[in-house]
Amino acid sequence: MKKYIRSFMITLLVLLTLTGAVSVCGYYGETVSGYPSWWIDGFGSSDVYHNDPAEPRVVDGADIFTAQEEAELSRKLAEMKEKHQVDLVIVTDNNDYGLGLDRYATSFYDMKGYGYGSDYSGVVMFISMEPGDRGWWCGGTGKAEKYFTEENVNHMDDDMEPYMVNGRYGDGVEKYFSDLDTLLTKGRFPLSAKRAIAFSVVSMIIGAIIGFIFLGKASASMRAVAPAVQASQYLIPDSFKVNGANDVFLNTSVTKTFIESSSSSRSGGGSSFGSHTSSGGHSFSGGGRRF
Repeated sequence: MKKYIRSFMITLLVLLTLTGAVSVCGYYGETVSGYPSWWIDGFGSSDVYHNDPAEPRVVDGADIFTAQEEAELSRKLAEMKEKHQVDLVIVTDNNDYGLGLDRYATSFYDMKGYGYGSDYSGVVMFISMEPGDRGWWCGGTGKAEKYFTEENVNHMDDDMEPYMVNGRYGDGVEKYFSDLDTLLTKGRFPLSAKRAIAFSVVSMIIGAIIGFIFLGKASASMRAVAPAVQASQYLIPDSFKVNGANDVFLNTSVTKTFIESSSSSRSGGGSSFGSHTSSGGHSFSGGGRRF
């Protein structure tokens, strides 16, 4: 009898242990404290470690990428890291555990040991798939932070948003990091057609103003001519005759211009943007959107 009781107690203890492990140690499950399982209580700048090669750079906790997309993104991030000497990380989850998109992203970056060089340079993107509150945030730290201006963030978010809204998450993230690769390589984005036209118009206006100023100065320096009192003084007598006059209607033309409604397109500029200091004491700048 004692043998059966002891076996029962051992079995019960094993089950309780396994249940506790599942509830507390699931990689992206919620801990008893309400934070993700990777969260480190009391984490501070003195605890920062970086460039941990054992940590994956694409962590798809929400399972939104196919195996092929995840492999391709991992390859691209590794290539960009070598090229630009900044770490690049993508993490997805089914919610942000009340941390907010930006704090989740930067805390994950610090606590999981990412960063390149002595200033922990890198870029981290977090995508939350929480039902009814989906969104993403991406920001840079170290040498990458200067590239995350409000204008650049809006540009990359504008390009990424249509893919995310239509459920093409792998394509959206790939487009974002392709834009980022261009930005890190050239330091800025090429002018769009609309901005190039606007720049040309402004240049023409400035040129015209400068031209009028010089023309005015030249005219003022010329010798003044005494004004004529009557118009006939400008004419040579009998040199101009009008034999007849009539009006002739030649043609007409109609030009139609399409005025786009506000609901037919997005003008951009809708990203949240800001800077903050992470749990590890790093300065991050970045932004994102809900979708």
